[in-house]
Amino acid sequence: MRETILDVLDGSSEGRRILVVMRHLAGGSSDLVLRHESWSEDVGWFAQGSVELTPHQVAGLRAALGSVPVGKTLPRASVAATHGNVPHGNVSHGPQLISFPAHRAG
Repeated sequence: MRETILDVLDGSSEGRRILVVMRHLAGGSSDLVLRHESWSEDVGWFAQGSVELTPHQVAGLRAALGSVPVGKTLPRASVAATHGNVPHGNVSHGPQLISFPAHRAG
């Protein structure tokens, strides 16, 4: 197996990054791997976890990313509702404020 790093994306904080890696597998097939890495002075960059995507999944991801304008995201409930993960009628259409009763330690 041979790997080609396609891109390195900044992580959520310094010392973290995401590698986009193309793996060339035996028999001429390939897959895409998203690898979450962290930095350590003692070790250098090391993998925390990864997600392997088949070519079919990459096509689906590409289609999903192409349908969302850059800099805009869909509300989480709307995304879940389009995939049947939220019961009909329970979809939130924007931020909501939840009030909790005041509690004083004592």
